Amino acid sequence: MEIGAKSKTLRGADLAYLRTMYEGNEPWPSIFVWLQRHGYTHTKDTIHHIANNQNPPWHRAKGVIPAIPVTRWTQAPRVKQDVVCLLDAHVPYHDAAFMEKVLGVAEAWGIRRAIMDEDAWDVGWLSWFERDPNIPASAEIRAWQDVSACLLDTFPDGIDIHAGNHGERIRRMVRNMPKDARDALDLIIEDKTPEEALYIKDDRIRLTPYHYVYVYDVLVGHPSATAMQVGTYVSETYNTDCVLGHTHYRSVTWDRSDRHIAVECGGCFDPKKLKYVSARLPARARGKQRQGAAIIKMGLDGHSHVYLLTPRTDFQAMKNLYPA
Repeated sequence: MEIGAKSKTLRGADLAYLRTMYEGNEPWPSIFVWLQRHGYTHTKDTIHHIANNQNPPWHRAKGVIPAIPVTRWTQAPRVKQDVVCLLDAHVPYHDAAFMEKVLGVAEAWGIRRAIMDEDAWDVGWLSWFERDPNIPASAEIRAWQDVSACLLDTFPDGIDIHAGNHGERIRRMVRNMPKDARDALDLIIEDKTPEEALYIKDDRIRLTPYHYVYVYDVLVGHPSATAMQVGTYVSETYNTDCVLGHTHYRSVTWDRSDRHIAVECGGCFDPKKLKYVSARLPARARGKQRQGAAIIKMGLDGHSHVYLLTPRTDFQAMKNLYPA
């Protein structure tokens, strides 16, 4: 199959890698950039045709184990500037007043970038659990757009969003959503994946398939488990300090070597807006959901430091700690 102005034939490792990206649901812009870098031009139609060809994408020499071209996940995003971590906002169930106080500290410290997880908005309309009939999909999407637009006014360097379980709802459901349903929700797909079309309304919002990012040497992530001491497990596994969401629990612990700190910061949600929290009777130890946010800042000593903010924080005192 000939594609591109250079009349290059897409074969061998290049063909295999294209198929790997295609089958792994790599965003279209990333595929296009890769093709251009290797001297190919492209259209979606030609890529669909090439990637769906059933010929084997690799060739095996006799007696040699083939090296199958599958992506190795070794390049988690790294951020090298101070950030505020606004995890588990669960828009539209967020606590706007608490978030405003956190943003006040971030602005006072001159922080220009935010980190969020995919629980930034609840996506309750895609949940297989009990849904809130008072908040239709269109209203929830609009709420996320309004909140993210406000955050971008505060953080001109943008928002980094790492993967999480609520984003998995999007990947499961919206990818196979018929076009008329997408149009009804005003989802503009074009060259974006469905989850990008929902999340990204501004180039300064960046999504990553990783469930964590690094800020300086601190891991900020969304662990799959909510068990007790999950922070300790993460800090010991990755051998670093960490700031974690998802658990809806707030704690600060040290690993068993007493070298790394693990901060479970709770979330930016309002517990009283979450029906499964306030209208039910949780039986597990972590039944009480806790609010919190974190700031990661390079200190005057040359080391990164994690500051946990809670509803009981003296926010005015925090503003004066690092005047911008």
